[in-house]
Amino acid sequence: MAGAASPPTEPRRARVPFAGRAPVDIILIAAFTVFLVWAAIVHTQLLVAGIVTGSIYALGAVGLSIVYGVLRFPNMAHGLGMMAAGYFTFFFYTGRIRRSALVTGDTKLPFNFSNLPGGGKPILELSFGYGMFFAMAASAVVTSAMLILIDRIVYRPARRRRSNVPLMLTILSFGVAYVLFGMLAMGWGTLPRSLTEGIHRAIQYPFGVMMKVDQQFMLVGAVASAIAAYFVLYRTRTGRAMRAVTDNPDLARASGINIERVIVFMWILTGCLTAVAGTLAGLQAQLTPQLGLALVLPLFTATALGGIGNPLGALAGGLVVGILQEVSVAFVAPGYKLSVAFIVLVVVLIARPFGGGRRIV
Repeated sequence: MAGAASPPTEPRRARVPFAGRAPVDIILIAAFTVFLVWAAIVHTQLLVAGIVTGSIYALGAVGLSIVYGVLRFPNMAHGLGMMAAGYFTFFFYTGRIRRSALVTGDTKLPFNFSNLPGGGKPILELSFGYGMFFAMAASAVVTSAMLILIDRIVYRPARRRRSNVPLMLTILSFGVAYVLFGMLAMGWGTLPRSLTEGIHRAIQYPFGVMMKVDQQFMLVGAVASAIAAYFVLYRTRTGRAMRAVTDNPDLARASGINIERVIVFMWILTGCLTAVAGTLAGLQAQLTPQLGLALVLPLFTATALGGIGNPLGALAGGLVVGILQEVSVAFVAPGYKLSVAFIVLVVVLIARPFGGGRRIV
């Protein structure tokens, strides 16, 4: 009947994102908490080693997550970027570079930061001098410039095509990874390189925990870098612009935000985090180009576990992956602990296929 009032409709309820996955998250958190308590009681030494390794993974995963949040693609070259940063620190601290691809031995440049007055003399119980901090800062500058250059030459032309951009960028990042691998192999060879020389004893702490002073430095450096990254992302104007681009690029562009400038700043921030993570990885283990490829799986597992595009979640995910890998040595041979990251990744993709969200807010 014309003019008849339509019956009242029930108001639509707002959908809560990922509400159906909350029980899964609770189960996973509860299971890991039980595992953490058990490891702290039974395998305290392995737990401490896992925290140290996890702190390195955490920094690397934060950088990877920031890149995904802004550019919406998984950067498969991130592990090689960490190794490149570690090699840059090695070069600036020792001045060593491979003489030739055909001749064994190194060329040592006369100027390096360890040659500064007292620059190579160990600080306190550390295995290096204050020159390492200058080398790390120089590595951050070079790494950031390298990432910006790669973006200008490789990634930006693909972004401007506006067709299958994430897939194209992912494939291109594979190529960048192997180019970096070849450059590192040509520059320093494929044999392991140590940032510091000599054997450094560990200090015994309560509960039978053995820990080197360098490992304590790694934890402090990782925590300080994570706090600095949080401050930049959440307490600066540029960080707010970056989060706006992550949330809605079109709206951010319409609001007057220079997207390309934000991307440049993103690479600078990622380069600094990558330099610290790569240097810490070089202090924890020897530098090899192969390690850059091996880091890809743990870093992506940490990023997926914490929520793709969520740096804070990636930070926690890195710690979880590191702890699981190191504690697994109690059950499997050390050579198989990398497979633990793959198992965790499979579980995460099955239980939480969409992660914890893609926003960095």
